[in-house]
Amino acid sequence: MNKNIAMDLVGQRFGRLLVIKRIPNIKGRVTFNCLCDCKNECNVNSSSLKAGLTKSCGCLHKESVTKDLSGMTFGSWSVLSKVDKRFHGGLLWLCECICGTKKNVASNLLLMGKSTQCMKCKHNASKKQICISGHDTEVWGRDKNGKCRGCIKDLNLRKNYGISLEEFIKIYEFQEGRCAICGKSLGSYIPGSPGWGKGNHMEVDHDHRKGKRVSVRGILCGGRWQGCNRKLGKVDDIKWLTYNTIY
Repeated sequence: MNKNIAMDLVGQRFGRLLVIKRIPNIKGRVTFNCLCDCKNECNVNSSSLKAGLTKSCGCLHKESVTKDLSGMTFGSWSVLSKVDKRFHGGLLWLCECICGTKKNVASNLLLMGKSTQCMKCKHNASKKQICISGHDTEVWGRDKNGKCRGCIKDLNLRKNYGISLEEFIKIYEFQEGRCAICGKSLGSYIPGSPGWGKGNHMEVDHDHRKGKRVSVRGILCGGRWQGCNRKLGKVDDIKWLTYNTIY
């Protein structure tokens, strides 16, 4: 091993061990003198440190087998009771996360800070509130696959009508959230927000004879069997509509 690479470990921490200095090789292996959090010193080869095979002077294993963790808190975990099972020789503890999830967790994972919360909380914490496109996922939410619903709506609008979500929102705000023809409330366009599903179903009105982007005329109330957009779609002769209005 290159001497400079080996010396890079000095000052680094591996579990409870702080690397103090390089010492002569032991059995041909690069070895370091380390100080444990319990104040004991030990000599550990670099491979064991970097691979995570040695994390303490031996006190961690002793505690994982004997130390009573009942009532202690580790991150979001609260230790409830000891479980009558073992994990690699260490104790298992029944823990409860702040979200209410209960799980058996090994002593060494708790003591080393390797487990601080349940997988659900860990997954939620890893998600950024602002998605890559700039949508606030606290507002728009995510689907079951973790995709931003704002991005999904933006993609559908671009694909079907040639407008972005930002342009759709501007049209909606210009119409004050009402149908451009009858004036009925369209409710909210954000899934799960106040007003979502309470107004009339909204549909983007566009002229099929023109290009997508220039064809969008507004947002109308709609639905499978009713609404201004459906009624307007049935009128294929503007002259007939004019004559009908006069009549």
